[in-house]
Amino acid sequence: MPVGFDLWGQRGAATVEVVGEPLDAGVLHDFTVSLAPDPREVGVWAGTRRVGALSTADAARYAPVLARLVAGGWEPRVTALVGASSIHLDLAEPHLLVPANAPPAGPHLMLPPGAAVPVLGDRDALTPWLRPEGACWVHATLHSAPHTPIAVRVDGVRVGELTPEAGAGLLPVVDLLAEGGLISGVRAIVAGDHLTAGVVLYAARAHELPESWIADAHVHAVKVASGAADEPAPTPRAVISAPVVSSPGVSSPVGAGAGRPPASAPVSIPPEPTGVTFVVPPTWPTPPPGWKPPPGWRPDPSWPAPPYGWRWWIPTWD
Repeated sequence: MPVGFDLWGQRGAATVEVVGEPLDAGVLHDFTVSLAPDPREVGVWAGTRRVGALSTADAARYAPVLARLVAGGWEPRVTALVGASSIHLDLAEPHLLVPANAPPAGPHLMLPPGAAVPVLGDRDALTPWLRPEGACWVHATLHSAPHTPIAVRVDGVRVGELTPEAGAGLLPVVDLLAEGGLISGVRAIVAGDHLTAGVVLYAARAHELPESWIADAHVHAVKVASGAADEPAPTPRAVISAPVVSSPGVSSPVGAGAGRPPASAPVSIPPEPTGVTFVVPPTWPTPPPGWKPPPGWRPDPSWPAPPYGWRWWIPTWD
C-alpha cells in the first residue's frame, strides 16, 4: 500500500493546469489529488476518480521525479485549486517537490511550515547542498543553548544561526521539544552559489502552533522519557516527513515558496474519550499508575519547572 506524501513547496498558488476532463458543476472547493505517472501520461486522481492529467509539456517535466516517488512506495499528493471552469495544481518546480536529504536521525518532530525565517548562513558549510537549479529543499534542525543564538544544522553539520529577533519566535518550541528529549526539525531552502549561498527556514512560530500539535509533541516526549517510544515520532497533523530523491552532489530538489502547510488527508474524528490521564513532566518523580492529584495538591517546590506548554491531562479511550 503506497504511503501518501504531500509534495513540498505548496504555497496556495495555482500554477499547473489539469487538462482532459470537464469540471463537475458541483465541485466548488479545493481538494487533494494524487498524481499517477505512467508511460502515457501523469494522471490526476481524486480517490478512485480520474479528474484529468497534466499537459504533455508538464508531464515531461514532472514525470521523472514523480515516477521515482511511486517506485519508492510513495503516493504523491497535492492540492487542486478550483476555478470557474478549471482545476489547477499547487505544484512547485520539479526539483522542489522533495527534500534533498533524509529526515533528522533520532527522536524529533517536524515543525509545521510557516513564513520565511532568515538564517545567518555559513557559505562553506552550505556548499554540499548547492544545486545547478539554484536551490533545493532540505530537512534542518534547530538547537538552543543558554546565552547563544539558535543553531541551524543540516545532517548534523552547523550551517548557520538565527538572529535574536528571528530566534525569539522559535525558542519556546525548540526548548519545549528539547526538554522532552526531542529535536526540532524544520523545512529549509538552500539557495545561491559558492559566493552567495544562503539558507532560509519555513517554520511556524511558537504562538502559531495549534494545541493539537503541542499535544502530539507532549505525548511523544512522555514516551521518550519513559523509554516506551519504540515507534517513530508521530507526524503532527498536516506535516509529513519526506522521501529522499537525491543526495549532496547530485542535481536535485528556487523559487517555490512554502508559506502554507501541505495538503492533508480528510480529518478523522475520534470517539468521545472515556477518561483522562494525569501526566507529570519527565523531570518529575514517576507516580504510581493511574494516580491523579487530589484536590489542593501542589508539587514539591524543589522539582524542576514543567516544560513550556505542558499538557497535564491527556484523553484516553478504553
